[in-house]
Amino acid sequence: TVNFFCPPGGGGQKAMSNSLMTYASLFLVVFSALSSGLLDVPPQVAFGVLANLCLVFLYASPLTALSRVITTGDASPIDPLLAVTSLANGCFWLAYGASLGNPFISVPNLVGSFLNLATLAAFLAAPSSRGASRPRR
Repeated sequence: TVNFFCPPGGGGQKAMSNSLMTYASLFLVVFSALSSGLLDVPPQVAFGVLANLCLVFLYASPLTALSRVITTGDASPIDPLLAVTSLANGCFWLAYGASLGNPFISVPNLVGSFLNLATLAAFLAAPSSRGASRPRR
């Protein structure tokens, strides 16, 4: 068996399994609809929309930690390295998509950049109970 990382409190494997099954099911539905002619759009468009939906869900994943920061005032649930890396990645892809004039690339990365910027702002604004306290500016 594969042992995935489970965050404290458990439920990580079940959530991961549910997400994987949801994405696989969506892929099969879109593929079946395209193959049977029920979906009358080019495959690039159908799979582009599906891929971007998955990307937005990925970018939205820190929102549970962000909601805990807002309710408790403790920034320790936020991983700042992940937020910074995701922000940089989103900004680079946003710039690339904008330079091509491609909304399939730029729009979801704009959403992701905004969500990661909000996550970083919450991390910097709220104190953290994790380890030593960070210096305030």
